[in-house]
Amino acid sequence: MNDDLVNLALEVQESIRGAYRLNEENRPVMLYHVQEEQIYAYPYEDYKGTLNERSQAMLEKQYAEAQRHDKIVVFVRDEATKRLVSFSINYE
Repeated sequence: MNDDLVNLALEVQESIRGAYRLNEENRPVMLYHVQEEQIYAYPYEDYKGTLNERSQAMLEKQYAEAQRHDKIVVFVRDEATKRLVSFSINYE
């Protein structure tokens, strides 16, 4: 259902990794904004605070899993379709 958004982020995954590395000490959550074609790095707690309770619980699990397996949590926001999806990519 959201494969199109994931694929858009995968096209810029090297840039996402680069932005993550610039902020690595904060172990950020990454956001790719489709319309702006911009990548943002947010501290985990700050980004988590912007989500509803259900999404916060999902992020907690996903973030813990990503940290255990050396992955990066990536959110993709599409304002045109009002969608927000998350997935993880390998750090390397």
